[in-house]
Amino acid sequence: MAPDATVAGRQGPVIRLDKIAPGTQQTVISENEPVFVRHLTPAQRDEAREQIAAENLYNPLARNANLSAGLLAHQDTRMVAGHAIVIVTGRCTRRGCVPILDSGDFDGWFCPCCAAHYDVLGRIRKGIAPRNLAIPRYRVLSDHQVRLLPHGAGPNRHKIDDLLFGPSDRG
Repeated sequence: MAPDATVAGRQGPVIRLDKIAPGTQQTVISENEPVFVRHLTPAQRDEAREQIAAENLYNPLARNANLSAGLLAHQDTRMVAGHAIVIVTGRCTRRGCVPILDSGDFDGWFCPCCAAHYDVLGRIRKGIAPRNLAIPRYRVLSDHQVRLLPHGAGPNRHKIDDLLFGPSDRG
């Protein structure tokens, strides 16, 4: 049941959290996929907390590969613990397009292909995208460093999605 040597030897990129200024985003490529690392300002954190209760979201689940399944998508389950940092996969959950930063109705990300509006925590708020942006697996190395983990380090997002939402039509 353990990963083979090719998976066990892989290591994802290290992200320096202290190098990302409040209000900015860094895009990292991990396993040929964009990953958005966003440092929220105090105003953005307050706005995200006040905007909507997780239970009232179209997709209320956290979709955080680092936490237990079934947790709700609120500030504590969508940010790196102890930091004003949000790490999400950089692909729209509708067709896999790359959303645009600081766009849309909620100042998060906007996908022009399907008109999906995500808030600053990566939660789907408007449009036809079915789910919140996923949070990839990562390991906190220190107060200022996080390492993204390869998909083989745990259940991949497709298996988790299939368990939570039923089988998909992916080829």
